[in-house]
Amino acid sequence: MGKIVSDLAHNISGDLNVENMCTLAWKDNDYLALHWAVLGGFEGELAQHTYLCLFTKMREELMINGDLVLRNCWIVIPPTAVKGVLRHLHSLHQGTEKTKRLARQTVFWPGLTNDIATTIQTCTKCQYYWPSAIAEPLVQDTVSTIEKVTSDLFMFGSHHYLVYADRYSGYPLLSRFSSSPSSSDLIKEFRFYFSLMGTPNILRSDNGPQYRSSLFLDLLRDWGVQRPCRGHSENY
Repeated sequence: MGKIVSDLAHNISGDLNVENMCTLAWKDNDYLALHWAVLGGFEGELAQHTYLCLFTKMREELMINGDLVLRNCWIVIPPTAVKGVLRHLHSLHQGTEKTKRLARQTVFWPGLTNDIATTIQTCTKCQYYWPSAIAEPLVQDTVSTIEKVTSDLFMFGSHHYLVYADRYSGYPLLSRFSSSPSSSDLIKEFRFYFSLMGTPNILRSDNGPQYRSSLFLDLLRDWGVQRPCRGHSENY
């Protein structure tokens, strides 16, 4: 699992030090509180912690990976490490929207969007190359950017997982369940995936009962997604 965090960090910058981030995590009281809250299910007094309140609505998406917290497949950056990650994200001076897209591939922290915008707006070099008179267009992903996806259910340790990946880029999303997920559980996650990454044309999966249920097939039909009858995620 540690390799997942290293690979995500490498997507931002090849010299982003994950070990240093872990050290900062264990020295940051807010992040430690989040770490224990994820393990404890956000129960008791921890749920009233000011920093933790920023995560309560997304608590089902959080999991522990070594010393760090993940939100789905994004590293939750410790507050004391945010400035360093911002520095790496900003190092190429690519403008606000490109920097946001780079960040959203791998990392998360409350206020990420505003922090990136503020950093770039106050950077002399960015203002020189990206003058305010030339507004950088907002680029939105369209349905056609993700044509084919694959999905599978598997078990690791005592938990069940749902993986959903873009076939072109290989970029995965991961959901964790305490017990074997039902068709309704899959529908909830797939609606989130479609909203986040766009609606694919084709979904490949095995023929597990959740994927064959009438409820799940109705979801695919409503969203205009085809599922080949003989599709199998492991062989696709």
